[in-house]
Amino acid sequence: MDATKNINNSKGFYQDIPEHTVKEGSRNVYMTRHWYCTKPGALVFMPVSRKEYLEALLVYYERERLLIADKIKEIESESAGMMKDPKKYPQLYENGKRNLIVKKAKYPDWQEKIEAKKTTVEKVLKESTVAWLTQSAVVKPKAETFSWKRTYGSAPNDEVWVETYNADTKEAAQRTGSFTFDGFWDNKGGSTLYQYNPDYFKGSERNPVKPYVIELTYRYVKTPLGKSLVENFTENFDFDAVRNMLE
Repeated sequence: MDATKNINNSKGFYQDIPEHTVKEGSRNVYMTRHWYCTKPGALVFMPVSRKEYLEALLVYYERERLLIADKIKEIESESAGMMKDPKKYPQLYENGKRNLIVKKAKYPDWQEKIEAKKTTVEKVLKESTVAWLTQSAVVKPKAETFSWKRTYGSAPNDEVWVETYNADTKEAAQRTGSFTFDGFWDNKGGSTLYQYNPDYFKGSERNPVKPYVIELTYRYVKTPLGKSLVENFTENFDFDAVRNMLE
């Protein structure tokens, strides 16, 4: 079940492990059902628009630039410390030179890659219509990490592992790195991104102890007794009484 939809409509439950994946009679796997009771007439979550998502990517790229720049400085500082006295410590000096090359090899052309994916997103924002940008952002349903070996020299061991995350494909990751934008996933089985709806929580600053969402959970195993108990709870518990506590 879609947990976000269940929270928004305050109906149904989300179960962390689908029952059909668990062997009948298993006492080793614990399943938990979650119910979210919310105030009527207001959505806890609202979709992230394409414009909001793309603008968030630009913010990420700038933070990524700062992060990698700091990492490069750390590598250079560490290597410089090893190379400060080549006459007295020739081997340490050579190790420092190699350390500099090897560790920086994990970030090939990083400035150009960040600039390239930033330019792509800026172009989409500039050339897209308002109607298109206001549609919900549908993205890859599963975040993936892609890694591969990169050769930086001629020796057999002159290679490092480059790692990226949240890219649509390995090709995109190799091209410009993490969070490379290759289009939305509307027609590829993607998932809609949601964010908290600020209107739902209006007034919470005046009464911070007042509940706005109540979560109920029931943990069980897939035995005849376990299933009977959880179904009895699911069908007969007075969820409306809990919901009324939010008004």
